Amino acid sequence: MKNNKGFTLIELLAVIAILAVVSVIATRTVLPYMSGAREDAFRIEANTALDSARDYLDLYNLGELDITNDTESCKNGNTVCLSIAKLIDAGLYNADKSTFTGKVMIDITNANIPTYKLYFKKNNEFNIDGGTETDYIDNGTVNSGTWASNDGQAVCSCS
Repeated sequence: MKNNKGFTLIELLAVIAILAVVSVIATRTVLPYMSGAREDAFRIEANTALDSARDYLDLYNLGELDITNDTESCKNGNTVCLSIAKLIDAGLYNADKSTFTGKVMIDITNANIPTYKLYFKKNNEFNIDGGTETDYIDNGTVNSGTWASNDGQAVCSCS
């Protein structure tokens, strides 16, 4: 009696076909969750950048930091513009300058309750173009694609 060990070609093809079907189903199920997770991570980064701008304004009001007028950040009347790069340089926001760009515009007309608008971009993946915290956290206005504000220059100009 011969004892042949191994699998037949039909058995191997059946296993490969089953694995292919399972991988297609898993991929179609998981990909939407991955996209949503990337957007959620971007919202968290946006919120962190906004918190950093709040911290910068608080330290400015305490006399610990200065808002020097340059091409990136400035104070014009009741408007303060802080670039993401400025927040990173100040050590208040820990991110990569080549990945995250933009500005935070702060209206300090009412000193007790300043208003914040965020112009924030992650590479060419996501951007927030002038959104308030409520806009991009509660209402979900995170855009993919066009970056209309040109890094917030149109609204938050420091030149």
